[in-house]
Amino acid sequence: NTVYKFYINDLLRLWQTCLTDYEDLFPKPKKIYNPYTNIPFTYCNILNIYYHASVNNIRVPTEIVLFRNCEFKFEKFLTTHYEFLFIKTTCSYVSECHLELYADLIYIKEIHSNHLKDIIIPKPETISLSEKLLIIKKMNVILKYYYLKTYVNTMFNKSYYDCLFYKELKTFNRLNVGFGRLICKRKPESNKFCTTLH
Repeated sequence: NTVYKFYINDLLRLWQTCLTDYEDLFPKPKKIYNPYTNIPFTYCNILNIYYHASVNNIRVPTEIVLFRNCEFKFEKFLTTHYEFLFIKTTCSYVSECHLELYADLIYIKEIHSNHLKDIIIPKPETISLSEKLLIIKKMNVILKYYYLKTYVNTMFNKSYYDCLFYKELKTFNRLNVGFGRLICKRKPESNKFCTTLH
């Protein structure tokens, strides 16, 4: 018999986060849970949240509107709007700069070396963890378009992201000549050589 109080915008943000949840790179929406009790909201609860926001002219995130159009059914939501969700989750996944992305950058460099002839992706064992993350962050947009062009289903979107991917490769190569080279420098204080990333 406990009454829990929420700000409606907090609930909508929480719900949006649940609907755009993912595992690795792929969408895996989940139920919205009461943050106080960790018990899933019932069908009546989520209906009340949705209609309270609607009648009070509160902006409802697109994901929630699409979920409502699918009668709040997860399977229908995922199959009907998979591509929309995949684009959202890909952007989130890449922006988090997971270390696993580095292996894909090496692959991209190998496959598209003609577009990235002026840059280097160092072997993983030759650079530090922080340097790998720095490279991933710098090449974030390339990774995003690579995943989108590879995994989207519709031909229009595939062609669209394919164009953006190759455009980004050429732009990055032109603006970052020498990127990824390891430069050997002598430390004045210790008189020892160390390598730094260009």
